[in-house]
Amino acid sequence: MVPIRVQEAVYRIAIIDDHRLFVAGLELILKRLADNVVLDCFLTPDDCVAAGHDYDLIVLDFYIPGHSALETIAALRDRSEDVPIVLLSSSVSPVDRSSALSAGATEFVQKHAEPDQLLETLRRVLTRAEAETETDGRFETPDIPGLTPRQVEIMLLVGKGYSNKEIARFLAISPETVKSHLKEVFLRFGLRNRVEAIDFTRQNGLG
Repeated sequence: MVPIRVQEAVYRIAIIDDHRLFVAGLELILKRLADNVVLDCFLTPDDCVAAGHDYDLIVLDFYIPGHSALETIAALRDRSEDVPIVLLSSSVSPVDRSSALSAGATEFVQKHAEPDQLLETLRRVLTRAEAETETDGRFETPDIPGLTPRQVEIMLLVGKGYSNKEIARFLAISPETVKSHLKEVFLRFGLRNRVEAIDFTRQNGLG
């Protein structure tokens, strides 16, 4: 299947699945992730590895005849340690799921999931990957008087333009907790809105 080419792509995504009809439908769904998305479609994992491209996300069918999902994940990880790998499957045992996640898969999505559910999962995975890349996999949190370490983490992500929901997902806390921390920070430093909060992060080396 010929890859779709779009200039100035926001994301470059690889789809690895041996069912052409399913891939065609998946392409239509993934185009909704952003205005410009490059989709490279492969029938086998070997074709993807041989292509030699760097991807922002890999969507992989768990069951491809003649290919072990665990070996495929290992091969993809050899090429890129950080690329998110989302596995798709009609059905998978808890043991296989656990093994795949331990091998380096990022998420599992059932093939019968609603399109919006798949998109939500992929957006969450991409958001987390972007945040980890921008912070080199960790937070370099300066000591800012009046802010707790958690509040520094939250303000760092505010400065990078993430929403409360995205911050909550990345830090594995609830949106209500994020909102509570931000309310306290806003009151303490006299910030009236998100724009002023972003300016605050830049002035304090967080933006």
